[in-house]
Amino acid sequence: MKTAVLLALFCLVLPPAWGHEGHDHGPPPPPVVIDATPRASAESELFELVAVLEAGPRLLLYLDRHASNEPVSGAQLEVESGAFKAVAADLGGGVYAVPGESFVRPGTHSLTLTVQAGEDTDLLAASLAVPEPAQAAVASERDWRPWAAGGAALVLGLALGWRALRGRGKSARQAMPGAGAPAAGVSPSPAALSGEQQ
Repeated sequence: MKTAVLLALFCLVLPPAWGHEGHDHGPPPPPVVIDATPRASAESELFELVAVLEAGPRLLLYLDRHASNEPVSGAQLEVESGAFKAVAADLGGGVYAVPGESFVRPGTHSLTLTVQAGEDTDLLAASLAVPEPAQAAVASERDWRPWAAGGAALVLGLALGWRALRGRGKSARQAMPGAGAPAAGVSPSPAALSGEQQ
């Protein structure tokens, strides 16, 4: 029993085994979406555009000059995607917005953007990829399982160690005779007997 306890405690303090280069443990887990905000970008010789689908939902469009990165304000920006077609509202500072209900469905949404800023007119194309919402939930559900298994093993090892040490203490106390009484089967010494006779 003592050997089993020592082995369990030894296993608990061992460092984890790390795989080295060339070690194969099967296919890697699916990627975890950290930034779930869908976005798309497009550029031409005249303009750069970044589209971000945010809560609301609405599609925000950031429009800059390609050569200087200067925000383009006061432009007319038209967005098309399938049956969706809208003129973006100018929010100022080169930021525009259209309603985003048509883009919340998971999948890839093709965007066609027509920009007219002063005498400059351009046509931009972008793809907005919207991930499945369950992907992040499944990844977070898998993350807690190794921690739970490790915690259960730790608690089990500590409980077994405590139980073995407790049992060892009891058996040691039972093996020791009482301080004043002679042990069973042991006859008193002749000196003790002569003391009693006097």
